[in-house]
Amino acid sequence: MDSLLIKVAEYQKSAGAIHGKVLDAFDRSPLSKATVSIKGANLSAVTDFNGYYSISGVPPGTWEINGKAEGYEEMIWSVTLAGNQITVPDFILSPLNKLLPEVTVKGFSDPGSSKYALRLQKAAGQIIEIVPDEVIERSTDLTIADVTRRVNGLSINKDRTGESDRTIIRGIDPKYNYTLVDGVKIPSPGDRSRYIPLSLFPADLVQRIEVYKNLTPDMEGDAIGGVVNLVMRNAPPDKLFKISFTSGYNQTFINQPYLSFGTNDIRKRSPYEIHGPNYQATGSDFTKDNLSFRNIPPLPDALGSIVWGQRFFHQKAGIIVAADYQDIKRGSTDFFIPQNNQLQENNAPGLTDFYLNRYSSTLIREGLHSRFDYDFNSKNAITLSQIYVSLKDIESRHQIDTSLAQGRTILGTGRINISDRSREHLQNIYNATLQGNHQVNAHLSVKWRTVWSVANGLYPDWSELSSGTARIQQPDGSVTTSPLLLNPLTRTWLRNRERDISTYLYLDYRLSVKDHELTLSAGGLYRNKERNNFYNDYIFQPAITTNQGQPFTDIYHAQWTNDNGPQNPLGAVANPNTYSAREIINAGYFSLKLKGQKAEWIAGIRYETTNQAYISSVDPTVSYGKQGSIRYFDLLPSIQLKY
Repeated sequence: MDSLLIKVAEYQKSAGAIHGKVLDAFDRSPLSKATVSIKGANLSAVTDFNGYYSISGVPPGTWEINGKAEGYEEMIWSVTLAGNQITVPDFILSPLNKLLPEVTVKGFSDPGSSKYALRLQKAAGQIIEIVPDEVIERSTDLTIADVTRRVNGLSINKDRTGESDRTIIRGIDPKYNYTLVDGVKIPSPGDRSRYIPLSLFPADLVQRIEVYKNLTPDMEGDAIGGVVNLVMRNAPPDKLFKISFTSGYNQTFINQPYLSFGTNDIRKRSPYEIHGPNYQATGSDFTKDNLSFRNIPPLPDALGSIVWGQRFFHQKAGIIVAADYQDIKRGSTDFFIPQNNQLQENNAPGLTDFYLNRYSSTLIREGLHSRFDYDFNSKNAITLSQIYVSLKDIESRHQIDTSLAQGRTILGTGRINISDRSREHLQNIYNATLQGNHQVNAHLSVKWRTVWSVANGLYPDWSELSSGTARIQQPDGSVTTSPLLLNPLTRTWLRNRERDISTYLYLDYRLSVKDHELTLSAGGLYRNKERNNFYNDYIFQPAITTNQGQPFTDIYHAQWTNDNGPQNPLGAVANPNTYSAREIINAGYFSLKLKGQKAEWIAGIRYETTNQAYISSVDPTVSYGKQGSIRYFDLLPSIQLKY
């Protein structure tokens, strides 16, 4: 044992050490994490931050020392150690003279990002606000109408159940604004207005929303307030698949029930439409289920969407499909007190009635968007896009109307009318657009669009079942309640259809004038629009079963005169709300844009001719208003400066 310890001590006394630095041959900077190893001795070290290494316990002899670092040529030294000698070799390594393989990095600008939207706003010569898809995804907005609340200068009207309905731009009524889908105007499913309710469009279908607050000559001139342009999703540069599902429950129905009625048997067409104008409608032609109301707990809301997109043929062709479905329950309770126009004694307001309303509604919203584009080359491309949106609004209303003028002597007395209304409103829009973009040469570009659109609206069997009673003060001061008696019933069918065929052409010629960019633009529009409106109603009179009238229990026990049929079995189609109309618009424009480093001028003029005609189904004995036509033109100059 003692001899072994003596040999180890002698070995340690005779062992040497090697230490030094590893440096860069170019600028003599130290190389950290370089490796220095002794071949055959199983000894090595790694350089520190200053490039220093140290290897101790090296036996005497001649050794090969290897120094290497990532990205540098390897270097070998030969060192001879005698006894406990210390050697200081410094390794000066040269960078590898080796070419890396070629790497191509490609990028794209996401049209749905906030940065892209800000660049568009900065580059636009108009006053424009943009809400990108990135913002929409982070929000809780369900429809485009909800999204527009986030735009400066815009406000929203809400319907009875709190849903966002109509968008008001800069305080101007929605009928003075218009809506575009990818830059083209689409028809309205409304029965009274050309305004397109943005609540029809699910928020997940769009890539961004652009709100223009002023017009340029290439835009149609019938928007005093502004324009809302829905830019639909485009095919992505890479594969895209996204699916989402959400559910919830409206807390309104925790405290109050949902007033429901049967919708499965509602007849979409009136007896007049089904059987012809000479058909005598009977009671069997009308369902009673849509006037049978019951309180139920509603099902939870359901919302889902799916998006798929991809490019093919070496990025030349692209396709995207997006679908959205929403089933939402809403409810509200409110009251309304109308005022008589005639002032009362001592200028007191004339309050005639007190209405208490309870609404329950189901909104079923569907949307489908698809787009196919093909780039023939860098200068020519075509795109075919389609969109379909629909909204089914099923609403019931329970109303108690207390008269403040008739039969009211003390608090708690007066006539009372109780009514339950069933209403189903169906709206849908379909739009197909084929467009091309062509760069003819370095200066001239051409863009064209051909559009076919159709919008439909329908109120099938809009009915209101009502009954009346009264609380009357007796001579002795007591209050008695009269029997609940059935009131007359009106059942209405209202539908409309608007078809639009349009062609757009845009020409841009760009050239440089000193340090300015000059763009000369010209183009035109042709639109052929047809609209058909149909209105029909049937009136039912209750049969007199007692000396006071007919006591009311429910719709299934109600009895009507004329053998339980309508008083007007032929319907009431001959009215001004049944008509056909057409509109032909021709337009042309010329504009000049001069853009410098700080200022941008846009000046131009637009010319539009409009030819409208209609024919209605008013009473043939009426000598006026049955048909009419008008032809007019507008000359619309404009100039604007952005600095």
